Parts: sequence; structure tokens; C-alpha cells
Amino acid sequence: MSTSSQFSLLILFFNLSLLIGFSFGHFIPSVCKQIKNETFCKEILGSNPKAKRANLFALEKIVINLTISRVNATNDKVNSLLLKIKDQNLRNIYGNCSSNYEDAVAFLEQAKLYLKYKQFWDLGYCAKDANLDASFCEESFKKADLPSPLTNDNYVLGLLCDIIVVISNMLLKINVELLF
Repeated sequence: MSTSSQFSLLILFFNLSLLIGFSFGHFIPSVCKQIKNETFCKEILGSNPKAKRANLFALEKIVINLTISRVNATNDKVNSLLLKIKDQNLRNIYGNCSSNYEDAVAFLEQAKLYLKYKQFWDLGYCAKDANLDASFCEESFKKADLPSPLTNDNYVLGLLCDIIVVISNMLLKINVELLF
């Protein structure tokens, strides 16, 4: 076996050992330090027993599903508020927010497919697009110069989408390193 082949195998084994070691529980600090609210990230990942034991791939799936659940819960809140509001301007804003959240869920469902097929680059873009939809909802209230009852919900959705993007970038990096 040539020296370059041995070196290539050594690099491959090193990357695989990094992937294995990095995949089970040691990644939470690495993921969370890249999120603007590190405490939230550690709490959300640490509170899920499956997330604590998951490799990066499984963690990404967990976070995507959690984000979809949060978007749906926020949309349910919007639809509940919509039933109580008589003001047409507010009804329009809530209606737009509901559409934004439905679009966000569609992006996140697409992200699940990208994860399944290991298209990590596209997965990150879907999460960013889902995050934009939450931002569009929040901006609707600001443009109308009205207080938003969804600010905290949209903030949490943004953080969850950021976690998805960070993990997709980590998966992309590992995937690229395994190629070389």
C-alpha cells in the first residue's frame, strides 16, 4: 500500500472517529455556542432525552419535528385569536401570519426530505426560509404600528430554525471532510 493511500485511510479513520465521537452527546455545546441564545438551545436540546443520545443526523430530525410542532402551535394560536378579532386590519395581519406559518411548515417538511437524502445545503436554506416566514409575520405588526402578541413565539421559531441551520452546516462539514 502506498504512503498516500495509507495517509488517506488514516484521514478517513480520523474523520470517522470524529463523526462517531462527535455524534453522541458531545455536540450540544458545539451547536449551542453558535446560537444567539445559547441558554435556550441547551435547555431545548437538553430537555429531550432522545436529543441527548442522538447523533447529529437524528438530532436534526428531532429539531425539525420540534420546530414543525411549534409552528403549528403558533398557527393554532393565531387562528384562535382570529376568531376573537373584529378589526379588519388585525384580521388581515393574522390571516397573513397564518399563511406565513403554513409556508414555514411546508419549508420544514421539505427540509425533512433534504435530510433524508443528505442534501444538507438545501436543508439549511429551507430552515432559513421557514425563519423568514416567522419574521414576515412579526414585520406585519410593526408595519401596522401594532403590538404583536406573537413576538415571543416568532423569536422561539427563529432560534429553532437557527439550530437547524447550525446542525445542517455541521453535517455538511462532516460530509465534505469524509470525501477528502
